[in-house]
Amino acid sequence: MSNLQTYIPQAPNETTSYVMVSNSSQMLRENFTVGEFYNPKTGLPSHPLAVSVIDAVQYLRTKFGMPIRITSTYRNYIPTGPGVVGAATHSPHMLAQAIDFQFIGSKREVNPIYIELRDDFDNKGPIFQELWDMGIRGFGSYDTFLHLDCVQSELYPVFAAKRTRRYQGKQYSRWNSMKTLRNLYVGPTNVVLDTILVTAGEIRGVFADLGNAEDRGKDIRAKHIITIALVLAVAGALVYFGYRYFM
Repeated sequence: MSNLQTYIPQAPNETTSYVMVSNSSQMLRENFTVGEFYNPKTGLPSHPLAVSVIDAVQYLRTKFGMPIRITSTYRNYIPTGPGVVGAATHSPHMLAQAIDFQFIGSKREVNPIYIELRDDFDNKGPIFQELWDMGIRGFGSYDTFLHLDCVQSELYPVFAAKRTRRYQGKQYSRWNSMKTLRNLYVGPTNVVLDTILVTAGEIRGVFADLGNAEDRGKDIRAKHIITIALVLAVAGALVYFGYRYFM
């Protein structure tokens, strides 16, 4: 791309492949149009974007079978204002080598995906490996979106301080800016349902005991009443937990 210098300060030995994107309805990948990767806030009729991040998003779209909304690609400005997260003067977005995106669906549908990807990125799992082979070198997790970029710190020293991890002899970035989902795991959805079923069984058993407790004294009744109250409190908390984070 001969006019790339018009948009970004390309490194002398840059090997990244770019495509020009614009507000076009033409299909660029199986599930994405050209226009979905275009950022009209640049004020430009078209702008470059690294092929690696486009391929990475399509890979995740195919793998999880869940629609994806692109929220940020190339920037020739530093975003400000309410809701802006992680904007920086030296940003991979300003090199047209980064993408932010979110899965479209209910919390019940998308939160387990964000959690799975968080754990996979942390442990350099199979999804990390696939993205790495595509050239991805920045892996960011947030509660409602993900960040991927393909900036090579060897070519852009300004990013070297951020690329604090190494894999296969190369630097990369991994950060987890989750708050709500930081300490949650994919399992809690099943735990909530299982606990409710167990609790229901416990309550039925307690009521059965109460029916036969008349001859065993009031202390037995009091014990069972306290048990019911505690079990209901725990069940209520788990139901709230599941609704709050997975609905």
